[in-house]
Amino acid sequence: MKKAISYVCLSGLSIFLFSCENESKPQEAEVIEKAIVDSEPYERYGSNPDILNNIYEEVLKTDTALARLDGSIYFLLRDKQVVLEKPFKSYDQKNNLYYENANALLGNISDSLLKQKYAAMIQKSQENYLDKTKDLRDIINNHDLKAKKIEELRFILKLTKTLVYIEQYQDKAKPDKDTLLTIDKELDNKIKEIQKFIPR
Repeated sequence: MKKAISYVCLSGLSIFLFSCENESKPQEAEVIEKAIVDSEPYERYGSNPDILNNIYEEVLKTDTALARLDGSIYFLLRDKQVVLEKPFKSYDQKNNLYYENANALLGNISDSLLKQKYAAMIQKSQENYLDKTKDLRDIINNHDLKAKKIEELRFILKLTKTLVYIEQYQDKAKPDKDTLLTIDKELDNKIKEIQKFIPR
């Protein structure tokens, strides 16, 4: 019942705040209400909802500058994988597979001197290939470090943008202490009532 009342209060507050909406900053009550309600289906099925991301998604709906930034992060990291790195990874995989095949074929050579000679040839070619592609590997490794940094900063951004909303929810939707104390008293009374029926 208290939960329903909280939602009604939050709903009313969000309608009031919506009338003076600022495009660059979402209204706290509206964000919290939608994020919490979106989380409830998960709770009913015993799953843990991602309330932080739910709140962040609601913030993005009204904060257009933040939404543009978040979208650009997504597309940049996607392009890093698909456009820049996927062709090299495919190219690298084919080269590595060739050397695996070549080393496997060495098993068909029974002459140990010939086997040693061609094993050295294969190894030299593979080392040359690694030298040829070192610059590309270094760039991709550098990309990975920067992408990790961006992901860390994005997490910090999500945290700092959503913390104010959950703290507001904590203040506005805090359950009524008097109701809990009433139940506490009823529990005490029930304990005493049960004890009367227990033979001494």
